[in-house]
Amino acid sequence: MDRTQIRWGTDHDSEAACSIWRESCAWLESIGQPLWRPEQFADGAVQAILDSGRLVVGLSEDHVVACMMTADVDPEIWPETPAGIALYVHKLAVLRSSAGQNWSRAMLDWASAAAKAARLQAVRLDCAPRPPLLRLYTECGFAVVDEGAIQIGGFLIVRLERLVL
Repeated sequence: MDRTQIRWGTDHDSEAACSIWRESCAWLESIGQPLWRPEQFADGAVQAILDSGRLVVGLSEDHVVACMMTADVDPEIWPETPAGIALYVHKLAVLRSSAGQNWSRAMLDWASAAAKAARLQAVRLDCAPRPPLLRLYTECGFAVVDEGAIQIGGFLIVRLERLVL
């Protein structure tokens, strides 16, 4: 029987999370849809995330197969929203060998439960305006917030949220 768990990441999870993000970078590049840069996931960068308690990992049989970053505020993407309103999800990634096993949905459901437990109103995220990503997030209960894609920091993004209260 498959044992699965989603939890806050620890120091012991940083190497696995870095590996998943770097694998995702390489895969996205290979399909002609680059998104993240591998250097964003150097060990030191992830350690800072761990130090602030923002890494979340999904485990199958005690192996990290999914990860994401979370934040209490996101002033770059959601500048109009103060802290205490939403939980922000970034860089959700799943190990390629575990793709298609509903890990993205499970991770986002976990984020919603964490937001609700913290008495927040929503889970928010942003993504590139790519139909498969938008379909994934809307199928997971997220709604597009703006009329369409918006430009932030030289990138075109779509902002989405899932209400939890």
